[in-house]
Amino acid sequence: MQKKLIFFLIYFFFFLSFTHLFAFQTSYDGIYKDIGSSNLNIYVQSYITGDTLLIYTFDTDEMVVVWDNKVENDLFEGNPVDPSVTESANFNFANGIFTIFYRDFHTFTQYNVDKFAEFETPLQIDGIYKSVDESIGLNIYVQSYNNGGTLLLFTFDTHKMKAFWDEKVEDNIFSSDVPINPAHQLNVEYNFNDNVLTITDLSGTTTYQCYKFAETVLLPPPPP
Repeated sequence: MQKKLIFFLIYFFFFLSFTHLFAFQTSYDGIYKDIGSSNLNIYVQSYITGDTLLIYTFDTDEMVVVWDNKVENDLFEGNPVDPSVTESANFNFANGIFTIFYRDFHTFTQYNVDKFAEFETPLQIDGIYKSVDESIGLNIYVQSYNNGGTLLLFTFDTHKMKAFWDEKVEDNIFSSDVPINPAHQLNVEYNFNDNVLTITDLSGTTTYQCYKFAETVLLPPPPP
């Protein structure tokens, strides 16, 4: 009886620790918007490695990508993925204050933001994808949301972005002719079955063979 009790307590505390760790990390993930007058949009996604990615943009055309190896005390402290970028960012998830630091000017700007889109459990398709041909610099970010929709954002230089929305990914294929920025007149398809990105514009169709680079944090199943 005593051995069973000890085993149960070990299992119980292990489960609590495991649940807290993974649910806590994914609770940050989603899209945030400035509650003020700017057009600031922020994309946050965390990964099984403990790392967190944050992308921010004011026009859904130009973006800054920052990375934090470990979010602690609800504070994201991000350095740019591209070392040539002179901006860095902090995000206090506890109070909703997002801060951009401009190293060239030794100044910073703060924004009050609110969560615009979130999810309870990420899908298997969520994460970061890269082109097999690393010389072209293709990065693809995929995130799904509670309303059933999925956002796909891709970039060839981590500066210029194109983002697309699919109301429902079916048969493991993301397909969209709905750009977040109307100026981006493209059709985009990502087949998660064979990891191929297809981009169609006025000049024709181009395909890219890709692979999954980073897995998102998956919430553990409920206890039996």
